[in-house]
Amino acid sequence: MNTNLDLSKIQAYSTALASKLSNGFFPGKEVINGEQLLSFTSVQQLNLFIVKTLFERWKDELQKLRSPYFNYEAQEVQEALNGFMNTLSKNIAISKESFHPLLQKAIADVVVISIAPTEYIQQEFNASPVALRSNLLDKFKYHKVHETIFKRFHEQLSSIPKTEVTQNEINVIISSLPISTPEEEAKAKELLDGLYALLQFDIKEFNPQTLKTSFQQEASRINIPFGEEIKQAATLESIAVQKKPAEKTVFQQKTGDQQLTINDSLKGSHESSIADRFSKSKIEDIKSSIPLNLKFLFINILFDGNSVDYNTALNEIEQEESIEKVKDLLNRNYSEKYKWANHTEEADEFLKIIERKFY
Repeated sequence: MNTNLDLSKIQAYSTALASKLSNGFFPGKEVINGEQLLSFTSVQQLNLFIVKTLFERWKDELQKLRSPYFNYEAQEVQEALNGFMNTLSKNIAISKESFHPLLQKAIADVVVISIAPTEYIQQEFNASPVALRSNLLDKFKYHKVHETIFKRFHEQLSSIPKTEVTQNEINVIISSLPISTPEEEAKAKELLDGLYALLQFDIKEFNPQTLKTSFQQEASRINIPFGEEIKQAATLESIAVQKKPAEKTVFQQKTGDQQLTINDSLKGSHESSIADRFSKSKIEDIKSSIPLNLKFLFINILFDGNSVDYNTALNEIEQEESIEKVKDLLNRNYSEKYKWANHTEEADEFLKIIERKFY
């Protein structure tokens, strides 16, 4: 899909801004730690993408540990690896030289996702012939822009009943994505404004012909060669027919016209999630048991970037005597305030970790 983006200009800008931010942070410091990543810039989406890039590269490094001589799927090995990952996430220490490429990629991703979200999706697929569906779903937990597009993408991707997804299936999904709402377009502009405040740029250099908007996305679909629309629609219909109905999360379940509350969470759910990768054993301290990548997601998605409320909530949870009282607390003080009904997967993951405190 041609979006008219000048990726070389985006690369040059992201390199320049990464140098500026790195040079401003590292004098007098040898490394940047996990806590400092949380508030590295005023642009929370950029901070999220730094962590996203860090953990993706970390996953690549962990894959190198695998050996044909050992069973890495054994339960005790998985538990040991999960504990190892959890411990490492609390001991992040990145030098300037190693941090710069992470920061540079994160900046470029923010520019691309703001201007051309479908281009961003294609780049995340990395032009591979196939990709693991679970890995792709994980990738799209780190964005807070163009929600309509990414919500539909997540739904369509989740509906594919296979562990691997092909490039053609991704392209079919992209061709069917809706356009962003005017409010979402404004939010994307605010995101670019945040970058502009850090280092000025000319948006026309990134997209010399015309800025990618929802109207261009619609036009690109109108220009699909005759017959291709039918093929694409048939492919999506085939995917939908094969889809196994996913068990509804707590916020999607309904009894009559009344939506169930967070108190009904964790009942009968067998779907895997990020939290399932970690030990099911009892934990003593919730805060120290949440890995940094999940901490970023919870703060930025469930608490809308408000780290004070996040820490307050965890402190309040630690004082409760049962999981039932915890759920009442979250319903009363946070669920409605931060619209957790729009972020059911993250809310369920948060609760699954908290529940381990009360085993």
